[in-house]
Amino acid sequence: MKDERVKEHVEGIDDWDEPNLATQYIEQEAKTIVNKVESPDVGMAYSMNAYAGCEHGCIYCYARNVHEYWGYSAGLDFERKIIVKKNAPQLLRKQLMHPKWEVMPIMLSGNTDCYQPAEKNTA
Repeated sequence: MKDERVKEHVEGIDDWDEPNLATQYIEQEAKTIVNKVESPDVGMAYSMNAYAGCEHGCIYCYARNVHEYWGYSAGLDFERKIIVKKNAPQLLRKQLMHPKWEVMPIMLSGNTDCYQPAEKNTA
């Protein structure tokens, strides 16, 4: 990938300072926001993810590979290119108001953290 960076010597012997890259928030108009969970292993019927990618950047996160679906890397792109589903509130309201909606718990952000650092900026 064109934005991929590789550090050959993790010991720092190549004196490479990694820049503090600003996080990009990529707004997306999602088609749906509530997803039915079919797996019997998870223990939830529905999930909702307002974001794709996660600024926390936990190395063990199982959601990293999902970012590749959007054409981004599972590495730094996952941490610095956050897809924001800006119409999430409207889609959730539509789901809950649908006459056929059976009231069920919805797991918030079963894929990435629902509390992104960007949310501290309310301006």
